[in-house]
Amino acid sequence: KKQQLIYRLIKFMHDEGLGYRRIATKLNAFGIKTARNTTWNNAKVYSVLKRRHQRDARIEDVRNKKYPTKVSRMVIKYHT
Repeated sequence: KKQQLIYRLIKFMHDEGLGYRRIATKLNAFGIKTARNTTWNNAKVYSVLKRRHQRDARIEDVRNKKYPTKVSRMVIKYHT
């Protein structure tokens, strides 16, 4: 939940026109730490947005993909 909240905050600031460096400065000023309990920099802010985009694309392309149903012949063999 904390990561989702941080993502939403980063996304909001980015949509408002702030750059990665300014977002990192604001997060550090607010006292918000990264998931690894370190300070923010522009690369980490960019990575959060990039990884979320990749995750959403993967969910859309892979998880929600419809696969055709295959029914094969089932054989049961008893060994005595």
